[in-house]
Amino acid sequence: MARFREVLEGGGLFDLGWRGDKFTWNNKHEDETFTKERLDRAVMNSAWKEIFKEGWVEILVDRSSDYKLIMLTLNQPASQEWKVKRMFTYEAKWALEEECKEVIKRVWLRGQADDESAQSMNCLLENVKEALLRWSKKLGGDKGKSIREKTEKLLLL
Repeated sequence: MARFREVLEGGGLFDLGWRGDKFTWNNKHEDETFTKERLDRAVMNSAWKEIFKEGWVEILVDRSSDYKLIMLTLNQPASQEWKVKRMFTYEAKWALEEECKEVIKRVWLRGQADDESAQSMNCLLENVKEALLRWSKKLGGDKGKSIREKTEKLLLL
């Protein structure tokens, strides 16, 4: 945990805190071995805080799982820049493709710097993101078109 805190400090990142229950995981035991932990957190830097002055994290209630989701809420409209730029999301189905692992490994090994500064880590992650986006475009066609076609088919059925 000390190393985690060092990395956050080195990258100028701060924990956003939480609202609600502090803990995001518990082992569901009903005896003296019951354990709960705060495994997940959201962090920010000062530039993010300047853009989103009203942001907070809520720990959501979940009765059926040992794991609680966290939700970031922004109490202001996003800037025009955020509306235009599409956010990157990792597709869970990519993990089923053997080539995905190779894409990540190739980029990571090629760009891995000797120092472990937050800046070089951000650069590595950005390179992985770009490689995954290029790879995913080759992997599948127009997903929007495919979804529309399947939706129309479902409506007909």
